[in-house]
Amino acid sequence: MTLKCFSHTVAIPPLTDIPQMLGAYLSLFTQIGITASMPFEPQACFTHPIEQEQARLLNDFMNSMQLLSSKQMMVGTLTLTDTRVQNTQATFMFSYEE
Repeated sequence: MTLKCFSHTVAIPPLTDIPQMLGAYLSLFTQIGITASMPFEPQACFTHPIEQEQARLLNDFMNSMQLLSSKQMMVGTLTLTDTRVQNTQATFMFSYEE
């Protein structure tokens, strides 16, 4: 078996509560069966003080759920191996065996 990796990047708008956002992603990963460990508390939801940015975050969240669910159906078990946060984006690194 070969270990394969891929990344998924999401935008972080200004004024975002990053720990809350990443906690929501942790909850998403757990809910769809991705093995994940991050130094954030799981969150049932996240909010943003700017309405347009809230809509953008929700759209990115739903797209992430669809993309990762589809990927997991194709390859089997996904594992979150790293999370990198830069000024305006968060990048999630995943691995799976092929």
